[in-house]
Amino acid sequence: MRLFIGIGVSPEAREALAAAVEPLRPRVEARWVPAELYHVTLAFLGERDKHALPALEALLRETAAAAASFPLTVAELGHFGRPENAILYAAPAACPALPALSAALRTRLAEAGEAFDPKPFTPHITLARKARLPEGFTLPALTPVPFPADAVTLYHSTRIDGRLRYLPVCRAALRTQG
Repeated sequence: MRLFIGIGVSPEAREALAAAVEPLRPRVEARWVPAELYHVTLAFLGERDKHALPALEALLRETAAAAASFPLTVAELGHFGRPENAILYAAPAACPALPALSAALRTRLAEAGEAFDPKPFTPHITLARKARLPEGFTLPALTPVPFPADAVTLYHSTRIDGRLRYLPVCRAALRTQG
């Protein structure tokens, strides 16, 4: 099973982001990510046997129980990579709780001996892959899109009938503030 841990994007925020990038579709050749797959990856785990799930689920619940929920606001559009093979993304505004949550999760994974991609955490929501950006292309300004970071989810990345799907394996609620 190909696994990662992330924060899901609310349906309202998914809809707003999809609407924001809709005008780009005719101008940018890309593999556009369906809105139902929008998320912020906290840690990419890679391939795991299904027998690893109970330990990962326990780790996820422990991490969530120690962290409070917080608001996120997607504030801008950007791209990684070369113009002929870019990733288009939406980036959340600076929020200290987000990298702190990723760091806490990665610390618990390391302490448990669980492998994960060690690349530095760069919070973003992937909107398109393999994008070919036309010369002089600039991304439009984004009206801020808020959504709550109220849970962390262990996802199974798989293909069903040829379509990429992120199936929730375990969802653990963050503590509510109050």
